[in-house]
Amino acid sequence: MTAFYNRYASDDFEFLYQYRELGLGGSVKYFYDSWNTRWLAIGWMNIVFMLTGSLGSLLYYHLVSLVLLWFAFYRVIKNFVEAALIFRVITSGFMMVSFYYSCFSISDVFFWVNTSTMYLFGSIAFCWWQVRIL
Repeated sequence: MTAFYNRYASDDFEFLYQYRELGLGGSVKYFYDSWNTRWLAIGWMNIVFMLTGSLGSLLYYHLVSLVLLWFAFYRVIKNFVEAALIFRVITSGFMMVSFYYSCFSISDVFFWVNTSTMYLFGSIAFCWWQVRIL
């Protein structure tokens, strides 16, 4: 429900304005030169803006984030626990919920579109590729 009724935060409007004025690449270059050097995060955020402009809601963005996090934890559990599939799926769901509530600021990590959500995707990537290292 929170994801369905979620709207852009005040920081996001500056990014959205520059995206509309300068386009995908121009906006990334503008913020790279004037604000921060997280070009991948700004590029991803512009892609989210482009998709939500046609979809009209941030719900899909948040659902994809949660599904990716759930699947990343599933991959970690699959390496350490040999049990039935349903047990691993439920345990990874519990890990996702635990991760959700243990974050410093839930709104910064899960329900904003700005560049701080890259910490969430960084955690997902860490879980995802940690499995390959083990």
